[in-house]
Amino acid sequence: MKKVIAVLISAILFLCLAGCNKQDAVLDEAKTYEITSEIHSLDIRISAADFKIVSADEFSVESNLKYLSVSEKNGVLTIVDEAKSNSNYSNAILTLYVPNGMVFDDVDIETGAAKMTVAALSASSIELKLGAGDVRFESLNASAEVDIKGGAGQITIVSGTLNDLTLKMGIGELNLNAAVLGESDLKFGVGESNVTLIGSKDDYNVDIEKGLGNITVDGKTVTDLGGSANGQNHIEIEGGVGTINLKFKEK
Repeated sequence: MKKVIAVLISAILFLCLAGCNKQDAVLDEAKTYEITSEIHSLDIRISAADFKIVSADEFSVESNLKYLSVSEKNGVLTIVDEAKSNSNYSNAILTLYVPNGMVFDDVDIETGAAKMTVAALSASSIELKLGAGDVRFESLNASAEVDIKGGAGQITIVSGTLNDLTLKMGIGELNLNAAVLGESDLKFGVGESNVTLIGSKDDYNVDIEKGLGNITVDGKTVTDLGGSANGQNHIEIEGGVGTINLKFKEK
C-alpha cells in the first residue's frame, strides 16, 4: 500500500512540475516590438492572453509571450501566438499600441481564451472571431462592414458606428450601444442581449424572430416586432435563449 501511495505522490508531483514547466515555456520577460513601416491593416491570432489595444502616439507591441511572432509586410501588421493551445497562459499579456485617430483598411482578430479590452478601433472592414473571455470596446467603428462571432463570455460595445453588421452570439451577454447602419443581421445565442440603437425609430426597420425568452422595446414587453419603421437601416434579429432588450436613443 505504501508503494502505491508513493507512486501516486510521485505522479502528482510530476504532473505539477510538468504544468509549471509548461507555463515557464510559454511566458518570458516582457518585450517591446517596434513597428517601423507604415501599417494599414491588422491580422491578429491569439490563443490566450490579457489582450489590450491602447491609443498612443505611435505603433508598438508589448508582450511576455515567448512564442509570439510580430511581422510587418505590405502594410499588414501580423501578430500570431505560436505556442500550443493547451499551454498554461496564466499572467500572459499582449498590448498593441495604436496611433490616435488611426483608421485601418482591414482588421482581422481571432482570440481563444482571452480577455480583450479595446480603447478605440476603427476600420473600413472588421472581422472578429472571439473565443472564451470578456470583450470590451470603448469605441468600435466600421465604415464598410463588420462581422462578429462571439464565443463564451460578455461582449460590450460602449459606442460606435457599425455598417452592415453581422453578429452571431454564442453563450454570454451582449451589451451593444451604437449606430447600426445599412443591412444588418443579428443572431443571438444563450444569454441576455441589450441593444441600444443610436438614432430614432424612424431611422430603423427592425424585424425580430423570437426565440426562447422575452423581448422588450424601450422597456415594454412585446410578443413580436416586424418592420417597426420604414427607416433606411434594416436589421434582422433572430432570438436565442434569453431576453432581448431593444432601445432607441437619439443622437
